[in-house]
Amino acid sequence: IYLLNRCSAVYSYASAVILKTDSVNSKKFIEIANSLLFKSVELSIIDDKKKFESAKKKAEKAREDLFKKYVKDGKKNWDKNKSYFKGSYIAKDILICDKLVNGK
Repeated sequence: IYLLNRCSAVYSYASAVILKTDSVNSKKFIEIANSLLFKSVELSIIDDKKKFESAKKKAEKAREDLFKKYVKDGKKNWDKNKSYFKGSYIAKDILICDKLVNGK
């Protein structure tokens, strides 16, 4: 569940970063982010026996908190090397989440 929330957040962050320069892929990333969040909610309902609304609120809060962390750390990374992703744990998260999304 944590990995799904984290991947949802990193895809949301990537979507926000490229929104102005690549709206097609930005939309694709947000669709992936929402799909991952939905899977997180489903698992919370099954594994934790949570009600839908409760599971949804918890997953959305987790994604929001992680998203804020990505924004903060992405800005620091930009100041350091003019990239929001490269050379940071964010790039590693994207690689891990890409494997999750593509079933590798």
